[in-house]
Amino acid sequence: MLSRLARLAALLLLAGASAPPAQAQPDSPEKRVVVDLFLTIQVKKTADLSNLTPQDFRVTDEGQPQTLESVSRADSLPLFVAILIDSSGSRREQFFRAEREPIKEFLRQMLRPQDAAIVAAFNHRAWLDAEPTNDMPVLSAAVDRATEAPRGSSALYDAIWATCEELARSRSRRILVLASDVVDNASEQLDFRALLDAVHRTSTSVYIIRLRSANENRRVERRGTLIARELAAQTGGLVISADNPRAVANAYREIADVVSAQHVLRYAPSGLTGRSKFRKVRVDILRKGAQVITRAGYISPGAPQ
Repeated sequence: MLSRLARLAALLLLAGASAPPAQAQPDSPEKRVVVDLFLTIQVKKTADLSNLTPQDFRVTDEGQPQTLESVSRADSLPLFVAILIDSSGSRREQFFRAEREPIKEFLRQMLRPQDAAIVAAFNHRAWLDAEPTNDMPVLSAAVDRATEAPRGSSALYDAIWATCEELARSRSRRILVLASDVVDNASEQLDFRALLDAVHRTSTSVYIIRLRSANENRRVERRGTLIARELAAQTGGLVISADNPRAVANAYREIADVVSAQHVLRYAPSGLTGRSKFRKVRVDILRKGAQVITRAGYISPGAPQ
């Protein structure tokens, strides 16, 4: 078996060498740039989401209104899931092995024949326990290995970056799911702003189950909360707080339900400058009683040549 640590270390050094993200890429054969925005639509009980069309949405890209080409259920597209397991010593022991079955149930619920998942873990280093597959015995064994015992410090940022680079090997819809106290005290490759650049560049949506740390330092707790919220807000993901094993299991089920119900908007952005840059987007839904969660923007590959 390949050295997982060596492989992820290589990914850290080769950031930027991955395939163009699925969210903003040339649309062959015309070579125009298209953007796919994955949407979580939150509704009140009275909201009607039947028969959604592009006319039900308003999208601005760098402040410019956009003409939408299509809106559809996102489950028509293949899904690439990364389970990232926090194996650091700041984890509370009561949560750790109790996480095994909820992760496995989440994967069983999410994965179809066209989908794939990886299992990665980290403490002071990161490693890949299962390469892309939808083989549940392989994934289950990887989850068991990664949840043996929490130990070591936490290189959270490096681990998320490396996992996003692994996800970027595919043009599928990409999500990263992490249960963690969101403490980083060992990353060597990048800081939080560089981490945001990495998740934007790979068009990865980050879903975080926010756990309380074994470290009772309130400043550390507050920082972890802020980082989790920012990662989710920037990527169109979600943060769910969980303070006991049952809440962790419920959080995995909630993430599965949210991802399964998503929609995707497609448009060809106007005003591209010919150079790669981060472009801010805003999406509003015009149906009464509904609101949209999506990523804050995307990194444009530039205007087509």
